[in-house]
Amino acid sequence: MEAENILYNNYPCLAYLDYNIIHTPSSYQISLYQKEQQSLRMLHYTSHITNQVKRTTLLYYLRRVIYRTSLEYLEKDLVDCISMILINEYPFTMVQNVIQHITLTYMHQKSTYIQMPTTARLMILKKYIQPSSYPGLHDVHPRPRRYRRSIVISCNEISQVLTQNTNMCHPIH
Repeated sequence: MEAENILYNNYPCLAYLDYNIIHTPSSYQISLYQKEQQSLRMLHYTSHITNQVKRTTLLYYLRRVIYRTSLEYLEKDLVDCISMILINEYPFTMVQNVIQHITLTYMHQKSTYIQMPTTARLMILKKYIQPSSYPGLHDVHPRPRRYRRSIVISCNEISQVLTQNTNMCHPIH
């Protein structure tokens, strides 16, 4: 049964499955439905489970918002979804990587069951994507450095570095 909802400018709203269907004068809008008693629980990041399962969990929750929420409610629903993910201790860099992956594949989706990718939608999503594309800078799991050869430092160079560091920590008066 449709009922007016304060959160949606007093437009009639119907909760169906995971979504609110809002009947505006010009169209129907879709927003993510959340129960008042929602516990904000999902697969916790510290669970003993593979990273692929954790990534798939993020994909599920973020796609649910990005693909189906109407533009008018996208930012609010995305903030709520990311907040829930961060409460469950997922690293923000992992969330950014998943949003970036979704954004790249979103442009090529040909489905009538998702919101059409528009410039306005992509501008909202880009707020949550890493600003830098330098490889390895924002890795979720840092990679060990591998050098092609050993680094050789003389004893004099080591003593100079140590002397400079101790002088910086304990300046001579």
